[in-house]
Amino acid sequence: MTDAELAIPVLALLRDRFGLVSHEETFQQNVYFLEQRKSGAKMTPSAPGTEYSAKRTADGVLFKGETIAHFALSFTHQPDIQAPVVDNTGPVGKFDFFFPWLQVSQGGDAVGPAPEVTPEVAKRLEAAYSSTFDAVRSVGLELRPGKRAATAVVIDQVHRPSEN
Repeated sequence: MTDAELAIPVLALLRDRFGLVSHEETFQQNVYFLEQRKSGAKMTPSAPGTEYSAKRTADGVLFKGETIAHFALSFTHQPDIQAPVVDNTGPVGKFDFFFPWLQVSQGGDAVGPAPEVTPEVAKRLEAAYSSTFDAVRSVGLELRPGKRAATAVVIDQVHRPSEN
C-alpha cells in the first residue's frame, strides 16, 4: 500500500473520530537546486550491480552506487543549507565518487561514526571546504537557491475523540 492509499482511510478516521476539518494551501518554498557545473560532475558511473555504500574516511566520504537524487537529500539539514535540496542535475543512475568533506553530526550518522581527524587534516579540510557549497563544487556540482511551489495541510478544527 502506498502512502497516498494509506492516507485515505487515516484521514477518514481523523474526520470521524476527531472532527478534523482541514484544507490545503499552496505556497512558495525556498529550496536549493543541485545542478551540474559547466565543467561537469566529477563522478564515475557505477559498474552494473554495484550496491550502495558510503565509507567515511579522515578526508571525507567515498560513495559507491550512489544516486544523485539520494545525495541531494543528504544536504537538507546541514547548518548552512536548512532547506530542501532538489536534484536538477539530469544524470540518472548510480555513481562512484569521493566527497571531500565531513558532515557535522553528533555520534555519527547514516555514513557511520566519525573517524579520528587529526588537527592537520581538519585544518586542510576547513581551508579547502569551509562550507557545504564549497564541498559540493569540488565534485562538479553546484547548489543554486530558488523557489518552488509546495503544499501544506492546514488544520482548521479538531476535537477530542468521540466515545466508542
